[in-house]
Amino acid sequence: NACTKNDMCDPVGACVSWPVNCDDGNPCTEVTGVCSSKNGCALQQSDGKSCNDGNLCSIADKCAGGACQGIKLVCDDSNPCTKDSCLPAKGCINAQDPCDDGNDCTLDACEDWKGCNHFPQVGTCEDGNPCTSNDLCQDGYCKGSGLTDCSDGDVCTDDICDAKFPG
Repeated sequence: NACTKNDMCDPVGACVSWPVNCDDGNPCTEVTGVCSSKNGCALQQSDGKSCNDGNLCSIADKCAGGACQGIKLVCDDSNPCTKDSCLPAKGCINAQDPCDDGNDCTLDACEDWKGCNHFPQVGTCEDGNPCTSNDLCQDGYCKGSGLTDCSDGDVCTDDICDAKFPG
């Protein structure tokens, strides 16, 4: 019998069984009619029915094809100073954009009306070239303004600096 489970005989030989629960726990299906001993439970999809897919990044959740589905939530807050994203368990996140361009010769800032800006700074920096010295920020870039003294004091050697082989 498709409508019973754990069928067995009791000690006196009588058949004992328990009815199956036709509810599959899916909010997008419905039990239709009575359980048939030959075919079992009859379920149908309840397309168009409101449901909750448990995803905070979707809205207007409805049953479709036996599954709960929503429309993707738009998290754009129209603020150029935030990075907009969505986490299914939390919903929209509009995190402040640090606007960091990784350049020590710029001051990074965000203006609500324009977004990220990188203003040139002045000061010392490191251009990454071991053959230059007196590195300074100029027009937003780090530039070496002098050559490193590579003299070893030995007149019998050629003293040169090769950025590929420092030291």
